[in-house]
This record gives sequence, C-alpha cells and structure tokens, in this order.
Amino acid sequence: MQRSLLVRVTTDAGVEGWATSTRPRVIRSCRPVDIHDVVARLAPALVGADPFNLHRALALMDAEVADAFEAKAAIEMALLDVKGRALDLPVHSLPRRRADARGDAERVDRGGAPAQAAGEAGEWLASRFTTAKIKVAGAGDEGIARVAAVARTAATGWRCAWISTRA
Repeated sequence: MQRSLLVRVTTDAGVEGWATSTRPRVIRSCRPVDIHDVVARLAPALVGADPFNLHRALALMDAEVADAFEAKAAIEMALLDVKGRALDLPVHSLPRRRADARGDAERVDRGGAPAQAAGEAGEWLASRFTTAKIKVAGAGDEGIARVAAVARTAATGWRCAWISTRA
C-alpha cells in the first residue's frame, strides 16, 4: 500500500494550497510520518511570510533544517498551488521568470512522456533554470521513468523535487 502525506497551506487571506508527498522508491528510510514531523517543524518559520515569494520561503526552510527535501518540496508545491488559486491559473501555466545574474530561477514541467520531459529539461538547463519540479503521476513506472529521464539530463547543478501533484 502506498502511504502519502497531504500538505495544506492556508494564507492569511484564506487561500488554500495543497500538495502530496510520498516516499520516493529509492529512499526507503523516508516515511510519511517523518515528512509530517518536518512539515510541522517548518510551519512556524513560514507564518506571516509572503506565500508568493518562493525563494524567501525556501530560505526560511533551509535556515530551519538542512535536508528534508521531501517536506520542503511538498510545502513549496502547496505554495505554488496557493499562487495558482489566487491567480485563478493552473500551476503548470504560472508565469516563470528567467534566471537572474545568480542563476536563480525555477521551472515546473507540464507532464508528458519521459523523453519529452528529458528534452524540456535540456532546454531549461540551456536557459539557466536552476530548479526543476517534475510532475509525477504517482509512483508508477511512468512517473519513475520521468524522474530518471530528467535526472540523467540534468546530472548536476539542479535542486530537484519530485512531487506527485493533483490532476
């Protein structure tokens, strides 16, 4: 049985964002209960912060814990969902900004076959995106193949978050 964790972020204005986090197959020691505990630890650091400023949210989370990427990625995805709901846009169509002088920019993929995801990842690298969020439609073979294809393309230099998102 697949065990998952739902993460809900609610803004001061009452806008809710949701994300799921599941234990990646390759990380057997990471359990949903552990992710939950880290999310609970990170939440107070984010209270009152601008939910649209993902870079600040990541910095606040990094100041609290060094690793715990699954928990941070789930919170970040929920913040993206907040932004999409507030702007009445699906997350995959949110405006993206190009990298600044530090190469500080992100990209969320739109889904598709593993080869398509790998091709897009190559374009993102060429455009100096430094963070990728890969859409995984569950822990099935295709989702794992998508992550593997992007990982092979990106190799180094990216922070990657594999998130199972709502359809």
